[in-house]
Amino acid sequence: MSNLFIFFIGQLFSGFAFELFHSATAFYILTSTGSPLKFSLAYALDNLPKMLFLQIAGYVTDKFDRKKLFVLIDLFQASFLFFVFYILSFHEVSVNTLLLLTFVAGSFKAFTYPATKAIVPMLAKDKKRMKASSFEISNDKIARTLAPSVAILVFAKFGLKASVLTTAVIYVVASVVKMFLVV
Repeated sequence: MSNLFIFFIGQLFSGFAFELFHSATAFYILTSTGSPLKFSLAYALDNLPKMLFLQIAGYVTDKFDRKKLFVLIDLFQASFLFFVFYILSFHEVSVNTLLLLTFVAGSFKAFTYPATKAIVPMLAKDKKRMKASSFEISNDKIARTLAPSVAILVFAKFGLKASVLTTAVIYVVASVVKMFLVV
């Protein structure tokens, strides 16, 4: 398999997992509260950390091994979501707690952007760099389009815990795929 294909699959899984978790959580909040305001707040809180932490994330990306960071971000997200699954399994969780968990998960996403942008030039030299960049952009668009529909289906059929567990497993798969990148 080519590096670009591995990159495409890894990023597709990672982006899909992010959108799946946030969509399922937002829909859970909407169905449990009936509040469009809290529903929109769930979406806003997954984007707010990106604005707050992007500069810090860029600094961290520049200081560490980029491939390791690229893989570790997904492993951290998976670990966090296994923790969320545990919390949901054994505790009653308030909407405010879910909003906080959404914010934390969005914080991981803030580190994904600079790590992804930094690894693309390492994977593809010169002529293939534009192709790699377009893969990265198309992955994001595919994930943003497909994941909310899947999230609604998984959430409607199996509930929030199943959505969170599915997301955690997808992040593990994404990190394993990314380990095969040759940088």
